[in-house]
Amino acid sequence: TSTCTMTAAAALTDIIAGNAAVVFTVDGTTVINPAAVNAKLEVTYPAGFQAATGELMGFEALLRFKHPKLGAISPMEFIPVAESTGLISKLGSFALREACQMAAGWPTNLVVSVNVSPEQFQDGSILIDVHNALELSSLPAYRLEIEVTESTMIGDTEVVLQQLTSLRELGCGIALDDFGTGYSSLSYLWKFPFTKLKIDRSFISATEEHPHMRGIINAIMDISRTLGLKVTAEGIETEGHAVMLNEMNCDYIQGYLTGKPLAVEDLAAVILGKFAHQLQSAKGPQAAVEVFSLRAV
Repeated sequence: TSTCTMTAAAALTDIIAGNAAVVFTVDGTTVINPAAVNAKLEVTYPAGFQAATGELMGFEALLRFKHPKLGAISPMEFIPVAESTGLISKLGSFALREACQMAAGWPTNLVVSVNVSPEQFQDGSILIDVHNALELSSLPAYRLEIEVTESTMIGDTEVVLQQLTSLRELGCGIALDDFGTGYSSLSYLWKFPFTKLKIDRSFISATEEHPHMRGIINAIMDISRTLGLKVTAEGIETEGHAVMLNEMNCDYIQGYLTGKPLAVEDLAAVILGKFAHQLQSAKGPQAAVEVFSLRAV
C-alpha cells in the first residue's frame, strides 16, 4: 500500500493555494509536482435512493486527490496529512463550495450531503464556510445536508451543539455518519439536532455471515423512527441488501448496487436517466431493485 506523506505543512498549503510545487513521498519516492488545486482536488458523487421506490434523492460529495502519474491517492492517506498540518478545515471549505455550486444546477428536489471535519467545529469555521458556500452558489439551505461523525461530539460538546443548532436553524439537514462504528452514545441522538442517521456499511455486510445483525439494524431503525430521524443504509452491494432494507422500512440506501461514485461530467446523464426511467413511480422492493440495476455504472 502506498503512503503519501507531505514533507512540510507548506506542501499541502501549496495544493490549496495552487501556487507552488507540491513535494511528498509515495512508497519512499519523492514526487515534485506543479500544484493547482482545481487539477488535484476533485469531488465525486455517490447517489442516494429511496429504498422503497428507487427514487433518486440526491448525492453525497466525496473529496478526492488525484496525482497525474500516481492516479487517485486514497483519503486514508491525504486526509491525515491535512489533519496533521492543520489544513483540514480549508479542505472542508473547498468541498462545501464545490458541492453547493454543483448542486445549484440540479433539480430542486435533490439534496447534496457534505462531510465536514471536527476541526471545522473546533476552530469555529463551519458556520462561515456553510454561509459562504450557500451564498456563492445561491443554493437553498434545505438542499444541503451536513454530515458529521461521532468524533465531532467529543470534547466541548456545548460548542458543537450550538453550531449544529445554528446550522439546523439555517435550514440545513444534519446527518450522523458511520453510526455504530465510534462511541455510539445514544445520548447523541436526542441531545443533538440530527435529522438523519447513516448506518455504517460494516453492519450491512455483516448480515450475510451473522444473521443476528439484522436484529441490530432493526433496533437502530426503531430508535430512529422514535426520534423522528430518517435513516440511510450505506454499503448496499447486492439485491438482497436492498430487499432486506426495504422490508425493514429503511428510508434511503447508498452503495455500489446503485452505482459507483460519479465524476462531475457524468452527473447530468444520471439525473436525466432518473426521470427517463421514472424512478419515482417504481413500486415494491423488486421494482426498486430493477430500477437500481439500471442505475449501476
